[in-house]
Amino acid sequence: MKSIVKLGFIFLLGMLVFAACTTMKKKDSLVTEQDEQNMNRTLIIMYDSAVGNEALMQAVERYHAELVHNYEAIHGIAITLPAKGDIAEGINYFKNVEGVLTVEQDQKMSIDAIRK
Repeated sequence: MKSIVKLGFIFLLGMLVFAACTTMKKKDSLVTEQDEQNMNRTLIIMYDSAVGNEALMQAVERYHAELVHNYEAIHGIAITLPAKGDIAEGINYFKNVEGVLTVEQDQKMSIDAIRK
């Protein structure tokens, strides 16, 4: 009788683990689709700490971009460009702002991509 109870418990535990894994996988794929849409219009901008970010923050406002993150420790920001504009145009615009060192489009990196 004890072996049947143990077997039932092991089966139930296995089913719970399986259900948790499939649920998590669905959640990840939904988040990934949304992240990819947002990433397409997100720029990571690094600025010279000696110059500061005042001109950059004014440019963000003028361009009607949305500030996503302010990376004070590494002197950078992440912004999302307005939906109506051209991404290459936005990159060029922010590259010409006083104190800006680099402008890069956000991207998703995966350990699985390295293995391939």
